[in-house]
Amino acid sequence: MKNKNMTIFLLLSILILAPIILVSVLKGPRNFITKIGGNPKVYESTVHLGEEYLDIPYKVLEKEDLTLDFYSPSKSNKTAWPLIIYIHGGSWAFGDKSIDEGFIPILNKLKEKGYAIASINYRLSSSSSNFPSPVEDCKDAIRWFYKNKDIYNIDTDNIGLLGVSSGAHLALLTSYSNETEFIGDEGLSSYKSNIKYVIDYSGPTSFDINDIESSDETSISIIKNLLGENNIYKEDLLNLASPINYINPNSTPTLIIHGEKDTTVPIDQSIKLYEKGLDAGMDIKLLKVANGDHSLSNIDYIDMIKVATETLRFIEKNK
Repeated sequence: MKNKNMTIFLLLSILILAPIILVSVLKGPRNFITKIGGNPKVYESTVHLGEEYLDIPYKVLEKEDLTLDFYSPSKSNKTAWPLIIYIHGGSWAFGDKSIDEGFIPILNKLKEKGYAIASINYRLSSSSSNFPSPVEDCKDAIRWFYKNKDIYNIDTDNIGLLGVSSGAHLALLTSYSNETEFIGDEGLSSYKSNIKYVIDYSGPTSFDINDIESSDETSISIIKNLLGENNIYKEDLLNLASPINYINPNSTPTLIIHGEKDTTVPIDQSIKLYEKGLDAGMDIKLLKVANGDHSLSNIDYIDMIKVATETLRFIEKNK
């Protein structure tokens, strides 16, 4: 769950293979919004097309500020922009919001199609920080965008989440849970956290005691780190941390992409979520990638086309 190359690979496929994507544009200049009076949630002016706003604090904690990066569209004729929020993977304990250089051309493609993109940091699991902290942070980032929608020109009726591996688990929980769940910052609690759609790349969907007992030591160690050393066999907490338990007919439209040869997060996790979603009558689709590993870095040309096409089609359908 540490590999972020899956998202880069996916979007690179879109860049190369999807014929509806236009010609590449140059990377926009880096610009920062100036804070007023030390308040990390109030900014000097609205954002502009084709710019990057980095390290914006969206949540103040005792020991640190949680930050996000915001990339405005390079082209748009709309007064409010659709937003895609990227949630990085890393076993809930590693990684950050930084965008790999290989992602920059793809980011520019999405920007050219009128999408704003945000990438967020959240509290990583450790001895001093455990679940549900990262979910609270993800929901608070969305609430922050609702609060600041006029500054960032956000169409709050058109926000999508894209998560990778453990980031996909957080994206699912963030999307499926309701407005009163996972309240973090009380100052943001009055704002909504509604999401239009969610894209899940190989995310864990269920923590079951029987599955955990049969897992290898590495997997058990990762889950202990997420939930807390002494909480791994607490069924109520396992249920709370399992996106599959939140499914209902009105659950957020979901696209699942998962490699059939994934040995890090078995595809059975996605199949169970998909089947429960179908039974509930929600809008859900599963794309199984033949021979794909956890990062999808080994798939063939035909599967690259399928992944790229289905992803872009899903985003365009739900925008």
